[in-house]
Amino acid sequence: MYYFKSDFKKADEQSVNIFNHPKLKEAESIRKITEAFDDRLKKFFVYGTVKGDTLFLFFNHQIGLLEFNGKKDKYLEKMRAIYKKERLKDVLFFRKVNAQLKLESGKKIDNTKREPDVAEGDFEIKCKNPQLKKMFENIRSIIKESHLEEKDD
Repeated sequence: MYYFKSDFKKADEQSVNIFNHPKLKEAESIRKITEAFDDRLKKFFVYGTVKGDTLFLFFNHQIGLLEFNGKKDKYLEKMRAIYKKERLKDVLFFRKVNAQLKLESGKKIDNTKREPDVAEGDFEIKCKNPQLKKMFENIRSIIKESHLEEKDD
C-alpha cells in the first residue's frame, strides 16, 4: 500500500514541476502582456516568444501585422504598463519587440500571378531640364520595350 502512495506522490510532484516550467511561465506572461491588444488585433495574434532580448509577436494575417505596426507606440505603452503591474521582469525579459507574419503551414503566397503592365510609354515629357528630359526619355523607351515584349508573349 505504501508503495502506491509514493508513486502517486511522485506523479503529483511531477505535475507541479510541469506547471513551473520556464517556457510555460513565459507563454503565460506573453499572454498577459498581449491583453494590451484590442479585440480586433487579438483575432490575428497567434503566439509570441522571446529569443535573446527580442520579443517576437506572430500574426496570422497581414491586417493584424499592419494594425500592430500602425499603432505600435500605443500597444507598447499598454504592454509596458501590464509588464510593470504584473511584475513580469523575473519571468520575461526583452528590450525589443518584433512583429512578424506567420502563415499556416498549408497556406502559401502565390507570387507567380502578376497583373499585366498597363503602361505603354506614350506619355508627354514636359521637363525643361535637358538632363532630366534625357532620363525620362530613357524611362519611356524602357517602358515601350517591355510593353512590346509582353505583347509578343
